[in-house]
Amino acid sequence: MLLALLFACNADAPPAPAVAAVEAAAPSAPATLVNFGKPPDEAAAISLDEVLANAAAWEGKSVVVKAGIAVVCAKKGCWHRLATANPDVTVMCKDKEYEVFLPLDAAGKTAVVAGVFHQEVLSIEDAKHFAEDAGKDPATVTTPVTQYAIDLDGVKLL
Repeated sequence: MLLALLFACNADAPPAPAVAAVEAAAPSAPATLVNFGKPPDEAAAISLDEVLANAAAWEGKSVVVKAGIAVVCAKKGCWHRLATANPDVTVMCKDKEYEVFLPLDAAGKTAVVAGVFHQEVLSIEDAKHFAEDAGKDPATVTTPVTQYAIDLDGVKLL
């Protein structure tokens, strides 16, 4: 089933509808906040870099983090990577239920993300798939990839 979810973003069918709610700051103000999935508690958010500094302590635990979005799946928005202070490290965010899809232009925006933090090892095949979805050459992937990830409950774009 995991492989079906990973490769589902290659399908030609449109994505499943994301649960979205738009909140306006005032009746005359434009909508400024968009939630996908279960709205995260922004007041509880901590720095993603703080989580990474204590990654072993956060392993398998629920987190709410605030970070910039580095890249979004260019095919459907079915996954995204959060930026960290280290430009060589990003954190993969995806929804196991395949229900949270971000707008394809969400890269560069700030988000509050809630979910379960963990470290995972991607097979070469899966890593090539994600590289291709990100517009990179999958041939550059020659070994399994170890990465940090958050299994999403919800995302709020700021």
